[in-house]
Amino acid sequence: MSDNLYIGTTNGVFTARRESEGWHKVEGSLSAHFVTSVAACEGFILVGTKDGIWRSVDGGRNWNLASKGLDLPWPQHMVERFCQSNEELIAVLSNGELWSTELEAIEWHHILPDIEGITSIAVSR
Repeated sequence: MSDNLYIGTTNGVFTARRESEGWHKVEGSLSAHFVTSVAACEGFILVGTKDGIWRSVDGGRNWNLASKGLDLPWPQHMVERFCQSNEELIAVLSNGELWSTELEAIEWHHILPDIEGITSIAVSR
């Protein structure tokens, strides 16, 4: 997956690959889903949409819902960004909440609920 670029759009995810003459679109998937965020992790891709979080283990050809622990459907909010911290992935939601999951077993948990209005995060190693 290291030479692929995963691009979230208002109509799904597109994959582009770097070749000698530059980037080229390879394929699209999750069409009809409004993608708000994308995270490429070791061995899989996670995509935040208005319908929840989706996971692909085959480079974006097939997707499974990966929203265990989240209260769906989300009528008013969505994942705005992902941030990886070691073996944990953290999601910032548009309602200012932080949710976290271990990468091995995707099950989301609300973290730091006493901090309101979160808009961005960064991990320092």
